[in-house]
Amino acid sequence: MNRFNLGDTVFFIANGYHIREATVIRNGSGFCTIKFNDNETPAGTRVRESKLFQTK
Repeated sequence: MNRFNLGDTVFFIANGYHIREATVIRNGSGFCTIKFNDNETPAGTRVRESKLFQTK
């Protein structure tokens, strides 16, 4: 069972302190591919579900 669904808005902690908002574009096997909403990173990034949060 996946914690997040496609299109969900999630939050990722980068560098231990910077919170970045992203959208889930793919999920499965305990990993999510996310696309950051700030347009700094054009490609998706694959991270473990445990590194993502539903609220800021």
